[in-house]
Amino acid sequence: MLKTTNILEAVRERDIDLLLIEELHTNKLFNQWFLASILGSSENFEFKGAWHSIVSYHGESDIIVLYEATDGTALSLLIENKIDATPQQNQAERYNQRGEEGLANGEWHSYKTCIVAPAQYLHSNQEKYQYELSYECIMEHLLSLENVRSTYKGNIILAAIEQQRRGFQKSVNQQVTEFGIEYTAYLQENYPFLNVDVYEHDRAKGTDWFYFKPYSNKAITLEHQLSNGRIVLRFTDDRLINNPQIITAFINNCSIEGLEYKPAIRSVGIAMPTPKILPDADSFSGSLNSINQTLNGLITLYHIGEDPLWTEFD
Repeated sequence: MLKTTNILEAVRERDIDLLLIEELHTNKLFNQWFLASILGSSENFEFKGAWHSIVSYHGESDIIVLYEATDGTALSLLIENKIDATPQQNQAERYNQRGEEGLANGEWHSYKTCIVAPAQYLHSNQEKYQYELSYECIMEHLLSLENVRSTYKGNIILAAIEQQRRGFQKSVNQQVTEFGIEYTAYLQENYPFLNVDVYEHDRAKGTDWFYFKPYSNKAITLEHQLSNGRIVLRFTDDRLINNPQIITAFINNCSIEGLEYKPAIRSVGIAMPTPKILPDADSFSGSLNSINQTLNGLITLYHIGEDPLWTEFD
């Protein structure tokens, strides 16, 4: 029975994210091929790293890859990965915005946006990225290396392609979508000053993070992670990222209970626990008490974000 069973019960986009990041870090031939597939050549570039799920003011990038050219300039690849999830509204444009944000912050000197997905998905995709790379091309390259490791990885990519062709486990979840629409409408009507990002589009199961941009300082944002049971005041300024003692000292000297320092790869945050909410299982109306409790905490974090301590980082 096991010989006829897929190695993975289902291939998730995160599985492919981590597969690509692992190959970029450990497989030089794959790394060179990947860059050449986008730029036309991999010469004169040195790999510096690849990161998963990077959050900035303009949202989240699935993968960011950084290269350094022989002249010392840094090139970033901002990569969106899709199997069958419905594109978010203006998603490609937000990747461009994150690229420009990195230029302004001095994180890189140039950038390229790219989507990787099954060819069938790319054919129907309306979001315009600078480059496209199909799963089929990635799979063929991995299989061409003819070693056990690359063959295994190529077969995982193949399973994702077949999954997309079958329409396996359709990603759009109507209940999660409706929850998101009701949630953002409620925030817009009752807490307009929090400036919630509006997601009036199809949402997949697990797409339950909401982002807020209430500050003139774009390096400070808020987020509500529903199923994680957490709200976060997030900072993306390098001076705070490189000096975590500023935030930890603030938390230690603060009279508000439950605050926690939360570092990430390209950001740091002040987090607070909240009731867990599952949009795929809980209705918006049935969750309203938990949402209002959470919003009380979110307003507390909002006021912390207004503290003069952070103005020196404008």
